[in-house]
Amino acid sequence: GVAEWHSLTGEMRSHGIEVHNYDIRLEMLTPPEEVQNALQLKSDRQIWMLRRLRGWMGEKVVLTISWMHPRLGIKGDEDFSQPLYDVLSQVSGVTAVRSLEDITACLAGGNLAQDLDVGPGSALLLRRRTTLDTNDEPIEYNLNWYRTDVHSLKMDLRRS
Repeated sequence: GVAEWHSLTGEMRSHGIEVHNYDIRLEMLTPPEEVQNALQLKSDRQIWMLRRLRGWMGEKVVLTISWMHPRLGIKGDEDFSQPLYDVLSQVSGVTAVRSLEDITACLAGGNLAQDLDVGPGSALLLRRRTTLDTNDEPIEYNLNWYRTDVHSLKMDLRRS
């Protein structure tokens, strides 16, 4: 439902599916302006970017890129094969409690199509997310490209 939000690993586990990480890369990079704005960063300093290619049952389903706020104190030796928000909480003591989401359709370009094992121009679901802590401070900016032939977004909405 829209009122509750879980990590991909937790959500899929609740359906009896184990998420596999096909590729994990952690790099210190200068974020693009979109990321600087979302994380409310005031300079072009480098921050940690986590890139994970994930899926299940032999299928690469989602490419996620997470930019993490410097105040979290990421050192670069964390085990990001674990659920992201669990790791961030363990490292920093900060808990992700709110997610601002922007979901749209897009087409897979060359590298993205190759990463997700789809044809160039295949339809993907792009999810942009800013994750906030208990003080409504941004802790992560996240981009997710989902294969639409394997993954869909379902909502249970009620009119009040």
